[in-house]
Amino acid sequence: MAANRNQSWMVWSTWWFLLAEFVAVAFLVPPRLVRWVEFEERMMTHQQLGEPTALWVEWTGHLWYRDLFEDSGARNEVTLYFLPTAEERRNARGMDELGQDWWFPYWAARIEVWFNVLERLCHRVAMFIAWAPFFILMICLWGWRGVMSWRIRRHGFSYASPLKHKVGLFLMVSSVPFSLSLLLLPLPLPPLSAVPIAIVAGLGTYIMATYTRKRI
Repeated sequence: MAANRNQSWMVWSTWWFLLAEFVAVAFLVPPRLVRWVEFEERMMTHQQLGEPTALWVEWTGHLWYRDLFEDSGARNEVTLYFLPTAEERRNARGMDELGQDWWFPYWAARIEVWFNVLERLCHRVAMFIAWAPFFILMICLWGWRGVMSWRIRRHGFSYASPLKHKVGLFLMVSSVPFSLSLLLLPLPLPPLSAVPIAIVAGLGTYIMATYTRKRI
């Protein structure tokens, strides 16, 4: 029961954090910051991953964004929902001056931020996919080492600490929501940031496997 409560708490905390991050990005981040993040992140991608991989990440992310939000008409529908057309503005009465001075520019800026962030999210997902072989290799190697350590400990008097097992499980599982939170981070995300995440996930796998109880 306690384990289920802990898992439920982690899941709900992750979703609430992601929701808060999304709201902050959607309503507080200025368009200038988003454009700066895009420029800096593109430069770091070319410097740290090399030209071929960087081009693949940019092209793949752009294709995903175009298919999901541009060609599907999602961006156009959102724009029409929040912003009136030129004809509707000409026919507006009463609130038209207020809309021209504040309301319409505000929502135009927000829409630009929303879809720029979504495009950056597509690029970051592509970047993490580019690191997928490294993730898999790290988890497999650390997991295999942990299983070997567990098999050795089974025939000795070493204590299989449940606390260390839970710590390893926490490190392994928490790498997933942490990676998700990075996708919406309104700051430049270095491509090499995936390396410590993979190391922590692999280390957690090793600790979890090593300190699994001796009898399963």
